[in-house]
Amino acid sequence: EDQNLTELSSLITGLEIGDKIIESRLESFTCKMAGEDKKLSKKLEKEMTQLSMSPGTTTTNIGPLSDHSVRRILIDLIITMNAHFPDYDFSAASVDHFQKQKSVSKVMNFVNTKLADLSRLLQANFFEHLWSVVNDCIKLRQCEVYSFLPDVETGDPFSDGCMWSFNFFFYNPNLKKMLYFTCLARSKFYPIHGLDSSDYYCGESEDYDDDISNESKLKMSEDEMQMELL
Repeated sequence: EDQNLTELSSLITGLEIGDKIIESRLESFTCKMAGEDKKLSKKLEKEMTQLSMSPGTTTTNIGPLSDHSVRRILIDLIITMNAHFPDYDFSAASVDHFQKQKSVSKVMNFVNTKLADLSRLLQANFFEHLWSVVNDCIKLRQCEVYSFLPDVETGDPFSDGCMWSFNFFFYNPNLKKMLYFTCLARSKFYPIHGLDSSDYYCGESEDYDDDISNESKLKMSEDEMQMELL
């Protein structure tokens, strides 16, 4: 456990921005499996290998399923999600919900824009500190970045009362290490009004404005999300 990452998560989680409450996780781990994770890895490897032989399902957003390295990274991402959210099972998630991002710098800019208000609530050099801690942990220049797009239809931690979220995985193949960075904004009015979770799509928002009147723009398709990130 990286204490600096834990402190950053604690610093961000619980902050209020307008009608939103921010939750965050920043954690790193080595990609070595044992016990139940190893069993699940073998199960997913078998399922993905079979899927790669089915017509029309040979290519994912990360690459061809016939490629062992593509299956390996998808399995690592799924096991990461299961580890962080033990009440949910992401092993049944479609491989198309995982995306590979084009560059680390674009993801960093995206996060900085999404969390821009935090620099006003915390400190002016917040993002400099954030990325310095992340870089010390994972060596950003050596990383590939992946993302997970929530599925509002099946239900997951990013559903009830959630207004937007992002899930990024910084993977360093040289260190065989991954850093998971997730943030989500829940409506602080959700428990009061008892809104149905279908009122929110907990994916990336195309609107960076905090104006409550613009919240109708918070729903967007996966294609739009991907275009925004890339």
